[in-house]
Amino acid sequence: MKKLLGIVLTLFAFTTYAGDKSTDDFQNWMSVNTLVKFNDKYRAFLELNPRLLDNESRLGAAYIRPALGYDITPNLTLWAGYVLQATNTKDNNNYSLENQSYQQLTYRKTVDNSNWEFRNAVEERYLPSDVGYRSRSRL
Repeated sequence: MKKLLGIVLTLFAFTTYAGDKSTDDFQNWMSVNTLVKFNDKYRAFLELNPRLLDNESRLGAAYIRPALGYDITPNLTLWAGYVLQATNTKDNNNYSLENQSYQQLTYRKTVDNSNWEFRNAVEERYLPSDVGYRSRSRL
């Protein structure tokens, strides 16, 4: 236990210094999710994610994420989705739009009344001059 506490305190010590002056900015990142199961194999997902910035005075970004899923097994789902991201810079009232697609594999398991989920996703960002790829995992 003492060794674990030492590791946690060491990590905390290295992560507290920001190097720059911090600014106070109350933000609100909301998420509205819905999941629809069509039958034993197919499902759909929709997430709406507005982000209010500058002490909740303006909409800084908004995400719309629909996806279709196929249940390979009762615990394993393969997803294909799209992301429309609108971002507003603080300097102007213009929004830049970014299109993304993603493929995701989700594994769900219930153990002793606890729900566990592992997700691995590959994302593509369609930029004006290139396509960016990113892999993300979540437990």
